[in-house]
Amino acid sequence: MTGDVILAKKIVQYNKNDVITFKDEGDRIVTHRIVALDESDNDLTFITKGDANRSVDNGTVKPEKVIGKVTFVIPKIGFLMSFVKTLPGLSIMILVPAALLIIDQIIKMKKN
Repeated sequence: MTGDVILAKKIVQYNKNDVITFKDEGDRIVTHRIVALDESDNDLTFITKGDANRSVDNGTVKPEKVIGKVTFVIPKIGFLMSFVKTLPGLSIMILVPAALLIIDQIIKMKKN
């Protein structure tokens, strides 16, 4: 799903229903499921489809364009990583913990 962080591992053979990460025609990185293997003209290619999509992808994927098979997924953490890369996200991730540390130190000093 969008926002998930994945780990993909290069393997020797890919099969129908494997979820793979590959570079499309525009060198954009895409993660979709193999729905069929096309072995016409003695040249293997994969027909892929996103799980949330109704139809298969327009082009086929050549094995040399495959980065790897998805082996591990961390759901939705990609959204947090994208947020942290923004100025408000970075500010929150630095300023809030810093403020909490300062407040904690002030409370400890008043107790002594």
